[in-house]
Amino acid sequence: LVLKDYPALSIAAIGMCAVFAWHTSKKWLYIVIAAVIMAFAVAIKFSAGVLLPILFIGIFIENFISYRNGKQISAFWPALTFFGLVSVLLIAFAYQFIGFSNLYMLVSPHLAATSLSSIKQDPFSVQILPVLPLFLLALISAYYGVIAKKNTLMLYPAVWLLLGFSLLFNYQPLFTHHFFVIILPALILSASGIGYAAEDLWPALRKGAAGPTSKLLAMIVLVGAFATVAFSIPRLSVSYSPTPWKVSEMDVSSRKRKII
Repeated sequence: LVLKDYPALSIAAIGMCAVFAWHTSKKWLYIVIAAVIMAFAVAIKFSAGVLLPILFIGIFIENFISYRNGKQISAFWPALTFFGLVSVLLIAFAYQFIGFSNLYMLVSPHLAATSLSSIKQDPFSVQILPVLPLFLLALISAYYGVIAKKNTLMLYPAVWLLLGFSLLFNYQPLFTHHFFVIILPALILSASGIGYAAEDLWPALRKGAAGPTSKLLAMIVLVGAFATVAFSIPRLSVSYSPTPWKVSEMDVSSRKRKII
């Protein structure tokens, strides 16, 4: 159950790429592809659903702007098509592979875990310290991509990262797999920032083509990338639950113990 977070969120990132393709081409096929991929991702693990409202709002805003400029005949259809296809596919998956009566069995372990008071953990701000350079690099890369490069598509992983932070900040108990919700968008942003840095810095070193701001951002991103590799990457495998615990040691009812 825990390891399903990784494929689910990775597949959801591919669905986000399909939305990117729709932004650049405005072909309906990519809306359908994105909806199918996202439905599969959420069917694997509900945590992938963190991307659904972000993609829906992004598709709506992009199409609404095009509609206001007279380039689209409808402001709502792409977003509604995406939402409708994802909903229909998820209902079909639930009926065919899970059964509506069994849905509670997927949700109940999480509800039981969040009600535990006997698990002692460090706060979110402490648990995130081992990978802090990665998140700082991601924030700088987001500024680099969205503001300096005017690539509004980078708003998707940026909002994903911020939403993930807001969801995890007060969530208890926190375990390693929960952090993948924010680590994946941070990696996507960081990779894009490194790409922009290489794109700006290499010509600048050869011909002095880039401006001082671009050079500074590029140097900051590259230094941040080296710091991340040196400091954060070796620590990504470190458990964020410093105190191991067993179900038998919890101060919970026998019913919740069985669920967990």
